[in-house]
Amino acid sequence: MPPDFSLQPVLDFRHNRVEALETELGQMLNARRLVQDELAILFVSEARVMGDLALRQSGEVDLVSVAQLRSFQKALEAQIVQHQAALAQWSQKVTEQQHQVVAARQEEEALLTLKKKSVERFQNQQTLYERRLQDDIYISQAYHHRQAR
Repeated sequence: MPPDFSLQPVLDFRHNRVEALETELGQMLNARRLVQDELAILFVSEARVMGDLALRQSGEVDLVSVAQLRSFQKALEAQIVQHQAALAQWSQKVTEQQHQVVAARQEEEALLTLKKKSVERFQNQQTLYERRLQDDIYISQAYHHRQAR
């Protein structure tokens, strides 16, 4: 059995950090998707209001309903601008978080590589030791065989 990896606590910490960062990334992606969904709903609502506005402005015009529709359309435009800004912020946060996840994974992989090399080194030493013992056994057997003649 190979000896304990001396940096195992650091490896465990980095692994936990990667998992935490991935969880945060998932939450950020979900938040960004929700903003995208809300933005799509706002665009559909704006298109519907614009259609209603076009209908109300043809034929006999009801100025009160046209004014209300224009006011509602302007409010929708303001919400769209806010959601677009929020979407841009979430996209930036997601990109930064992705970079952090990649960096954390690379750090973890570096330690995993060190651990793997440590195990390989131990196994190579064990194999060499076992070969030397086997050689000693064969030499001892040959010596006893010659002495017995």
